[in-house]
Amino acid sequence: MNPCGEIYLQSKQFCNLTSIVVRPNDSMENLRKKMRLATLVGTYQATLTNFDYLSKEWKENCEKEQLLGVSITGYYDNKLIRDDKNLRILRQESITTNKKYAKRFKVNESTAITCVKPHGNSGQLLGVGSGMHTWYSHYYIRRVRISVNDPLLKLAQDQGVPVHPEVGYSTANAMKMVLEFPCKAPEGALVNKDVTALEFLEEWRRLKVNFTEHNPSATVYVSDSDWIAVADFVYKNWEIVGGLSFLPRNNHVYQLAPYEEITKEEYERRLKQLKHIDFSKLVMYEREDQTTGSKELACVSGVCEIDVVPEAQVLKA
Repeated sequence: MNPCGEIYLQSKQFCNLTSIVVRPNDSMENLRKKMRLATLVGTYQATLTNFDYLSKEWKENCEKEQLLGVSITGYYDNKLIRDDKNLRILRQESITTNKKYAKRFKVNESTAITCVKPHGNSGQLLGVGSGMHTWYSHYYIRRVRISVNDPLLKLAQDQGVPVHPEVGYSTANAMKMVLEFPCKAPEGALVNKDVTALEFLEEWRRLKVNFTEHNPSATVYVSDSDWIAVADFVYKNWEIVGGLSFLPRNNHVYQLAPYEEITKEEYERRLKQLKHIDFSKLVMYEREDQTTGSKELACVSGVCEIDVVPEAQVLKA
């Protein structure tokens, strides 16, 4: 199964993702340079097809299409990029760069290059809006899932980070815990409530038509009064719709949701209680090798960040 909302994949084929970070003060010259570099990295990565432990079809499919996935994050942080012409310029920059280096590396030109990932976690790390999303709120709680065996959990607990068992479990039987961090959007940043669902969908269509050769993947937050209009948009744009998730903007009942709006006072209270996290102490908690394969794919992080707990597990807990 292809878990990527933003990449068109056939059976037995990999995606190949890189991203550029859109900063508020970026010029078109800066953005074009970033596109060239991200495309160069992706084009080189696409040459690495020596899959010794997979069937030959994987190698054949990857070499035939040489797929890239050059994404942007921080879309709403810079007005310059929310423009049809500028988006087409960036897409063409990526196509031209790929042609140049594909010839140099003696591989096929990529069948499709540009996309927009959700960037649920990388946006947080980089200090920009996630993918094509606005910031969630001016002040909000960001919740992060973590394994009970992860040394980072104990480190965070000991340094004052609020911790809860996953929904439907108790502290005694939970396999995952939920960490809470207070967050603040930059001054002047657009937030979720500043953009209606239809306005957001129009920006999605702008990206789909003018930038992506794959898909823009995003979560649309819909007010109670907007559902019919949103359904109408999806119906009218059915031929191009893909990579979209829909969640209620208000009145949701999700416990320990990844994002929760809070007041400035609540933010300041939580920030005061949260100690500076000293990661240099992590070595004190690493008593044994807890390394596991990553459970989160870069392409789906943040697509729909609500963890669903089977009813039987809830009743059992």
